Amino acid sequence: MFLIKVNSYISNFDMKKHKYILLFIVFVLGFLISDRIIAQWLNSILYSVSSGTHAEARIAMYEQKSEILILGSSRAQSHFDPLAITKVTGLSCYNAGMVSQGYDYTEIITSVMLKRYSPEFVVIEVTPTFFDESIYNIANAVLLPFAYDEKSILNFLERDDKFIKVKSTISQSFLFNSAVFKLMIRHFFPKDVNSLGFAPILKKNLNFEFSTKQRDFSRMKISKIQMEAFINSVNMFKKHNVKIIATISPIYLPEWGENDKFIMQLKEIIKSVGGEFLDYSRDPRFMRKKELCYDDLHLMGTAATEFSYIFGADLNKLSHLRTK
Repeated sequence: MFLIKVNSYISNFDMKKHKYILLFIVFVLGFLISDRIIAQWLNSILYSVSSGTHAEARIAMYEQKSEILILGSSRAQSHFDPLAITKVTGLSCYNAGMVSQGYDYTEIITSVMLKRYSPEFVVIEVTPTFFDESIYNIANAVLLPFAYDEKSILNFLERDDKFIKVKSTISQSFLFNSAVFKLMIRHFFPKDVNSLGFAPILKKNLNFEFSTKQRDFSRMKISKIQMEAFINSVNMFKKHNVKIIATISPIYLPEWGENDKFIMQLKEIIKSVGGEFLDYSRDPRFMRKKELCYDDLHLMGTAATEFSYIFGADLNKLSHLRTK
């Protein structure tokens, strides 16, 4: 009698165990299938939106074929007017600068873009304080969704998240976590944008208090990731025979000395790849001109277009770089 009860208990336990295992397998399969379907749907939206940060990144990497390519942060995006530069130089221009992004972002889009085409000129906006280790830029916020098709992007993003490949293998929709809301907004409320990437600042910041003195720039701790990304970027362009111009665009008040050690280091890096270094940070036409600036770092739109004409003219003077 006792043995019969034991056998009955074991039999019931095995049935429950198999039931739970089966439910778990069904759950996992359901998750994987739905996850893949959602990821594929979001990926299709990624390549259909016409405006926003993801559209700008996509155009820079996969669509534009400009002769002059602008790279950098928000200072690049809001300071270089492609139409003005083209008008002066006669060369097509696209602004691939991106707000709140560092040189790791530049490195990634450079690596992807150069598989497809090489511009004649690349202009990298160099703001020395953006190499500060305390400024944390998250390139994966914009570029992670593109790793759905462009797996090489994950190799770069591993620097910030060493488990990112594991996460994206388990869940492909994980790649779109940071982009879902923005993609939905741009998908259901589309905008037609034809700015060639240029994002001028049009509204004056009336309440902003401009800096009156420089900080101790020598105490800045250089970010290893940002510095390596910058060097890797210029080396990639050199390998593809792209003419390199590093530029510090106008700023209200530079926080560094004219012959600062770090500035000299940046100039040496550019010189080593045969490039040019143009420094407008102390240009009297813009420096300390509150009426031309939005804040300490950014020009107003009209001033940015004025600067772009100046830059285009200076580019024309670099006859040893020009081939047209």
